[in-house]
Amino acid sequence: MHVPRHVEGAVGRTAPASFDDHFSQPALFYASLTSVEQQHVADAYTFELGKCYEQSIKERGLSVLARIDAKLCAQVAAGLGLPVPKKIKAEKPGMESPALRQIRPTPFPIDGRIVGVVAGPDADLTGIATLRTALEAEGRCSVSSPRTVGSSARARTPRSWSAPSPPAGRSSSTRSWSPTAHPRTGTSAR
Repeated sequence: MHVPRHVEGAVGRTAPASFDDHFSQPALFYASLTSVEQQHVADAYTFELGKCYEQSIKERGLSVLARIDAKLCAQVAAGLGLPVPKKIKAEKPGMESPALRQIRPTPFPIDGRIVGVVAGPDADLTGIATLRTALEAEGRCSVSSPRTVGSSARARTPRSWSAPSPPAGRSSSTRSWSPTAHPRTGTSAR
């Protein structure tokens, strides 16, 4: 609901000055990354801009990167074999945010997480059991051990799992039912 109110002076719908700021957030993000992550970003820009056929698009991309970080722009330009744009001043973020990093000095906590292990027929079941024991010892993590695909019956059903019950109307002695049987035909996928 619109309620009219009395206003004195010039009134206009204008965007705030921060609306025109397109580079401080990307500059903060890039400055906050570890050197490994920064290298990954530079490699990704080099790969993607290298796919462009138009030279003007590559140059425009480099001029945008020059506003974010001068070293990033120089690295991508070297990868593309192009000169670094001149007279473009990079944004100075002035600070970093460690929360933006994916690689951290301490690992992420496992509280409330579910860990899944995908194993093939030649999987190291002893190693998987050791991993499971270590994770369950934490007491705050659920471990999911799905069926594995392969020819070995030992690898097919992990020790901690029991085979599922046969569907209603079929006894476990029914020859055509198996845990890997097709739900409609009852034939084994093996």
